Amino acid sequence: MPGKQEIDLRSSKRNAAHFSRIAFALAVVLPNPAIADDLVIGGPTSLTNGGFTIDGNDTLIVTGLGSITPPSGSPGIASAGGNNILRNDGGVATAGDSAAGIDNSTSSQSQLTNNGSISTIGHLSYGIANRNSDNSSIVNNGSVSTAGISSNGIFNDFSLSSPILNQGEVKTGGSFAHAIFNNFSSGSSITNTGVISTEGFNASGIWNNNSDDSPVANAGSITTNNDNSHGIWNSSSTRSPTTNSGSIRTTGDHSYGIWNNLVTDGSPVSNSGSIVTTNSFAHGIWNNYSNGSPITSSGSIRTGGNLSHGIWSANSTNSAVTVSGRVIASHTNADAIRMDDADGILNLDAPAYLGGAINFLAPTTVNLKTGPSHSVAWDLSLGSMVGGDPASISGPVPWFYDSSTKVFATYDPSGLAGAVNSLADMTGQLSQVGRSALVRPDKAMAGAGTVSGFAASTVLLRNSDDEPDITDRPADESMDEVLGTYAAGLDALGRIYNPAPGRFWVTHFGGMFEHDGDGSTVLDQEFRQAGFAAGYSWQQSASLMLGVMAGYLTTDLGVESRWAPSHDIESEGWFAGLFGKQDAGAYRIDFGITGGILSHDHSRFINDNTAISGGSTLGRDGADASYNSWFLAPEIGIATDLSQGNGVTVTPSARIRYSMQSIDGFAESGSTAAARVDARDLGMVEASAEIAATKILDFGSVTGRLGYLMRSNTGDEAVSISMLGITNSVGFGDTDSNAAYLGLGATFDLTANSSLVLEGQGYFSGGIGGYQGMARLAISF
Repeated sequence: MPGKQEIDLRSSKRNAAHFSRIAFALAVVLPNPAIADDLVIGGPTSLTNGGFTIDGNDTLIVTGLGSITPPSGSPGIASAGGNNILRNDGGVATAGDSAAGIDNSTSSQSQLTNNGSISTIGHLSYGIANRNSDNSSIVNNGSVSTAGISSNGIFNDFSLSSPILNQGEVKTGGSFAHAIFNNFSSGSSITNTGVISTEGFNASGIWNNNSDDSPVANAGSITTNNDNSHGIWNSSSTRSPTTNSGSIRTTGDHSYGIWNNLVTDGSPVSNSGSIVTTNSFAHGIWNNYSNGSPITSSGSIRTGGNLSHGIWSANSTNSAVTVSGRVIASHTNADAIRMDDADGILNLDAPAYLGGAINFLAPTTVNLKTGPSHSVAWDLSLGSMVGGDPASISGPVPWFYDSSTKVFATYDPSGLAGAVNSLADMTGQLSQVGRSALVRPDKAMAGAGTVSGFAASTVLLRNSDDEPDITDRPADESMDEVLGTYAAGLDALGRIYNPAPGRFWVTHFGGMFEHDGDGSTVLDQEFRQAGFAAGYSWQQSASLMLGVMAGYLTTDLGVESRWAPSHDIESEGWFAGLFGKQDAGAYRIDFGITGGILSHDHSRFINDNTAISGGSTLGRDGADASYNSWFLAPEIGIATDLSQGNGVTVTPSARIRYSMQSIDGFAESGSTAAARVDARDLGMVEASAEIAATKILDFGSVTGRLGYLMRSNTGDEAVSISMLGITNSVGFGDTDSNAAYLGLGATFDLTANSSLVLEGQGYFSGGIGGYQGMARLAISF
């Protein structure tokens, strides 16, 4: 009876014969076997459609257990009539010429979906074909593979408003076999988020031909492996933009990444992904005879072959080229950017990276814009610019332009800003190393006195008459015996104190900090440091503890642009410090000063588009310099200790530190765009507030802390830099910052006279991220 029919054929020979008898009987009894509206194939069958006709308003589903292997030259699934739903969740395999996996012909408003596998072996045997069927849809979530000449993976032919979506895999092996071919099918968008690959000659990944209003978007991967096989080929299609946010790779001669040919009026090309071509005459993007079709690339384009240009715009009007990404034509006989338009416009915006010539075959209007980026040195002398020089140069980062050589250069200020931030990071950790060493090692006395042994243990022994109070002493114990018990005397406040023993300590420390760029001129920076310190702390009086330290540290300041390492500044040197804690009744005053001398080795990356590395124009150049500096950082803080009982103490505190550094001027070497940088005097004020909690335990103590810090630049905010015979004042950007932090420390009593201290601290929010830590061994004597 009409309705849903399910076919589950398990034995191919016996069931095929049985199915034929059923089909014959139905043909005799029923005037039209296609009266069955729904057909489910749940097992193997060797007949097209499982032996049924799909001729309108029908549904065919091949389940995951179903499969169709028709006779040679026959399609796996064929439909006509319109309004059909065809879905393959299983397998369809055809052999022979003109045998499509799914063939929807003269069947408009149909849905073609593949969730399983489709394979064809034969010429003109398409994986999925939608022909003369308007308002249909093609969706591939599975795999489609073809192995014959002109056997396209997905073929949409003369079918208006029939979008194509590939979320699976489409692979073709024959010549002239495009993975997706949209032919004379206007209004049919093509979207690939899956995998496309072709192996044959003249077999493009996606070809959109004579199909207006048919945008092409690739967010997946496209690979072609033969000559004349383009990643995306958009031809003779008006208002059909091409967008690549995925990857495109071609390995044949004359195989372009994206070819926009003979398209007009709103068919722009936008690349935010990756395009790679390896062979000769294989351009990354070629815009040819395509008016009103601008090119924008914020992604990566790289070509490797002879006469394989990165971007070539030719014979096209009103088609500006805008590059803020990377374009490398590594062959010395290829251009990174080739402009050959009558009214050509080239916009180069930071952080663009260029490797290879910039060739103006026709007079071109050039606009340059600076911003957060690696340093550049671009040669604009090949060909001619309208007006002889760039029409405009703008942006927040100062530039250097030599009109005689047509070289445009910038100096990335991120290294300058990073020096300010790293000064605060460095002195902050040195402060922590010095201050944290002012702790009594004897836990018992620490418990008897103030918090965590931060000062000498004291006992108040004065009465209301300002005389020593000995009423609580045993009757047979004299004052002299009391004083002898504490092995000390009375301080100025009438307290008996037992001075902490002097102790020697050694500390290994390190940290990593990340600083956000300002989004306008400066890139993100990463600062790493490590070192060791040795020191001695002692009880100067009942209320004053002092400590000194000295050590050696190494640091590395790194700045990365999107396309290249921009700065690497390695520093090393000696430092020394003095720290103290003054007990002032209910409060404690902390103070200290740290200073040192450093030597710096500075490498600055420069994107010189003409630079050759290993015989290839990769745009890699650099300049080096060595110089010295000295720094000083005084600080003061206040804290109070609030006992909570059970060995727990809460300590709120506040601190302010001023860090200054004087850096010598220097002259770079190693590049035609080497710079001379004047001396700088840096300054940074850091204010912080913190609350800590300490718990005395059997093995020692544990301390947790939560705090917030604010940093404000008080030193130079710009420096004079000379390059290409031009001197500019280059600003550092906004180096003010703030961050919250969490810390955790533990003290382990190893012996009665020694302890091991481990401390770590993490920073987050407010433009600063990272961590620092230390391990200290302290020995009392």
